[in-house]
Amino acid sequence: MVSGDLARVPWSADQVESLNGFQRAGVWHPFTCSGGGGEHSDAVLTAREDGWHCPVAGCPHVQSWAFPAMADGSWREWPRSHEPNERYVYGDLP
Repeated sequence: MVSGDLARVPWSADQVESLNGFQRAGVWHPFTCSGGGGEHSDAVLTAREDGWHCPVAGCPHVQSWAFPAMADGSWREWPRSHEPNERYVYGDLP
């Protein structure tokens, strides 16, 4: 669902696919966890229909919004600015 300037949960299956594709694509810095510092600072959030989730075991962080271009797939037209790298903790990101 797009509300104002943000795509808010619940997200459709197509939106979840687009959001997770965005996280891996390297077109912009991926959304990362802000829930605990340390190992969390590089933990790349995974999109599910109910929001972004941290891959670090036991972390309760859930984020309920994304930028519309991330959810609708139009990010695919953006130039790459960040290469995915081993610094990021991707967890179960598809």
